Amino acid sequence: MECLNPPLSEVPVDEWFCPACAPMGISAAADHVSEEEVAALVADVIPTTSRLRPHVRTRAIARTRQSERVRATVNRNRITTAQRIQ
Repeated sequence: MECLNPPLSEVPVDEWFCPACAPMGISAAADHVSEEEVAALVADVIPTTSRLRPHVRTRAIARTRQSERVRATVNRNRITTAQRIQ
């Protein structure tokens, strides 16, 4: 947030990266999505009884590079724990 001119007072709620911090190009390793990652993302989805939603759910935490790293670590730990239990 400090790298912008003028700096932001708060991080936007939606997925957002400042131009200097945004990934310049997607590498082949970053582009690959494993089956475990897909399963973890699907598990995070809240099931709905209808395709029509009365309101849109807002993210509680902004999607920054740091929050994405934390989210990925949590998902890896969940998968590892689930594999150990089985």
